[in-house]
Amino acid sequence: MEFNIKTEPGGGVMFGELDSDQVKLLIESLDSKILNEELKDLKYNSFGSLDEANGVVNNGEEGDFGNEGTIVFCEYTSRLGPQGNENGVGFRDGLYVSILKLSKCSVEFEFTPDDKFDSDKFEEISVPVIMPKEIKHERYGNPKFNIVRGYKYDGKELEEEYEIIDRGYDIQFSIFAIKNNETTIFYNNYNEEEEWNNSSQALEILDSLKNMEWKTEDENNNLNPFL
Repeated sequence: MEFNIKTEPGGGVMFGELDSDQVKLLIESLDSKILNEELKDLKYNSFGSLDEANGVVNNGEEGDFGNEGTIVFCEYTSRLGPQGNENGVGFRDGLYVSILKLSKCSVEFEFTPDDKFDSDKFEEISVPVIMPKEIKHERYGNPKFNIVRGYKYDGKELEEEYEIIDRGYDIQFSIFAIKNNETTIFYNNYNEEEEWNNSSQALEILDSLKNMEWKTEDENNNLNPFL
């Protein structure tokens, strides 16, 4: 059985929360309007600190039909984006980074089922991308899709390797805060074009971060400054 799946957009999404050391670097960067090199490296996920998924995309909820089969959500990564808040409406407060690396993409692979192919047994292992509406890719807007990170047939994950073919990625790199369900973007970089936020709201959050006492951290060295 041969598959050739094409979607636009497709590509990669990375997401994570800044730890306390990175928050301090962000404060320095906001003052100087020069992004610290360690924060720049987040775009490549060099240390593996960000959640990441790459592939073509589909749209829908678990159990819906995707591109070629049924959408099933990944058991290891529940979503790419901030977790929901305690009230179940909106997002958890915090300082975050997102990288949207998108383009027209396709994947090609073959596999041979033991018996006649049954499309009802074919599943697309997917990770929902759920971001605040303010987080937008310059070309594709707010991401409202799932990244397909693998495939299953008859309950077994396919081991066939495939390459993601793209037409050149457009990369949106954002650092932002969520506080009281309001999103403030501090830094945007689209294809190496930088933009800093000098709004009164951004400066107010910056001042609150500067005035915090960084004395305690959890075991993961990840301190949420807004909790």
